[in-house]
Amino acid sequence: MDKRPRENSIDDVFGDKVWSASQQKALISVLQRGKSVFITGPGGVGKSEIIRQIRRVMNARSLRAAVLAHTGIAALNIDGQTIYSFMHFNPETSKKTKEEISAEYLAKKPYWVREFQSYKALIIDEISMVDPQDFEKMDWILQQTRRDYRPFGGLQLILVGDFHQLPPPVLAGSRTFVFESPSFFRAIEDVIELKEMWRQKDPDFVTMLHRLRIGKPLPEDIQSLNERVGVNLESAARGIKPTCLYPRNADVDSVNQAELEKLTSQEAQFEIKFGKYPKMRKVAESDSAVIKLLKGMNAIERVSPFDKIDKLSDYNIKVQTLKIGAQVMLTYNLDIDAGLVNGTRGIVIGFGMLNKDKTEDERRVFHETDFAKKDKNYLKPDETLPIVRFTNGVEMEIGYVRTTLEHDGIEAYAWQVGLKLAWATTIHKSQGLTLDAVETDISGCFDTGMAYVALSRVIRLDALTLKTAVSANHFRANPTVISFYEKPWVMHKALTNAVDV
Repeated sequence: MDKRPRENSIDDVFGDKVWSASQQKALISVLQRGKSVFITGPGGVGKSEIIRQIRRVMNARSLRAAVLAHTGIAALNIDGQTIYSFMHFNPETSKKTKEEISAEYLAKKPYWVREFQSYKALIIDEISMVDPQDFEKMDWILQQTRRDYRPFGGLQLILVGDFHQLPPPVLAGSRTFVFESPSFFRAIEDVIELKEMWRQKDPDFVTMLHRLRIGKPLPEDIQSLNERVGVNLESAARGIKPTCLYPRNADVDSVNQAELEKLTSQEAQFEIKFGKYPKMRKVAESDSAVIKLLKGMNAIERVSPFDKIDKLSDYNIKVQTLKIGAQVMLTYNLDIDAGLVNGTRGIVIGFGMLNKDKTEDERRVFHETDFAKKDKNYLKPDETLPIVRFTNGVEMEIGYVRTTLEHDGIEAYAWQVGLKLAWATTIHKSQGLTLDAVETDISGCFDTGMAYVALSRVIRLDALTLKTAVSANHFRANPTVISFYEKPWVMHKALTNAVDV
């Protein structure tokens, strides 16, 4: 018997937002027709917003959807969790076969089995970074634990990403992509490419980025980029320096810390507020979900030796330190219409209550215990908060932002002021962001897609400055990825079906 859901009404698919034609096609395919799809397209076409809308609608329909990503930072960007957290994988998992893992779950982890059975859909963002072996293990384990032998145990699968961007790690001297796994083509019913650009509006710049994405820059592209070497952008952004994108974490951390220490202005510290709820157990004693969440936020550091049981008391909880003059970046979509989105940059101009004359309802005043209330979202507590002047001139008090993670039947939550230092960030962490000014040195890019990701974060070519000259060799596309996108989807499916027969 086919368990595929009947077509849903289109009434709630789009909400009150404006969508491009290809975004509408994706939403209809997923939310009205219930298909398992791969949603792809270059940077800036609105893939992350599609994920948010799918999640909103599924939540409204009381359909439990897991929102996953390969890395912690990618998961936090979509308010999701990592694949390893959701699947309960650990370093030992890589040493076991999929049969061994599923047998262990069925025999020893009945709660995990019940948890997997409670979901209706899987949404996986940044699919380009997912290792195909992990993907195949997910497919097999979900089939066994859900006792449904269709792909991924009958779950609706929504894969989102761009294989021309950051690739999966090299394992055992070689690299393979998820689309090289038979599980990919067995599960996915359709591919929808988002084409209309939201991030960049200049058609010439969009066309250039397309050529860089596929590794085929023209000589005039390289010339235009090299004209951006050493350009000073600071005066164009209200005194806010462009965000520096670096390939490696060490460079980013040293730049941000050094710049913060240079400031001799007033500083303030903001504690991270966290807790947990039991989801499917009466009592939630484990700290594991909270620890995973805080680790993903880079908010804890271990101070005691490792033990068999990971306890929160083994860690120091970090505080956010900000100073007047600190360059910061929003970590969530505060006001899309006002241009205050995840990645919008600004500068801290003070600490206080910019909105102190507003009513309690407007400020949403609450007490410490209110952090545990699940019906709250972006809350502003009645305490001193950073006031930020953004590059568009808007001055706003920034409150705490809620981040959640489900693990082992526990939902962990954490509240942190929705800002992070932004003199610099890594190219990997910039994936998915829209930046109004970027300074980068792509000479240190060590993998395919990195240079393209760095340049495609910026909204305009004249908002980009390069530290060193570039050449065509910096823009490399993986031949396997090129072949995947050039081959029609129906041919991919036909070849997979032929192998299955």
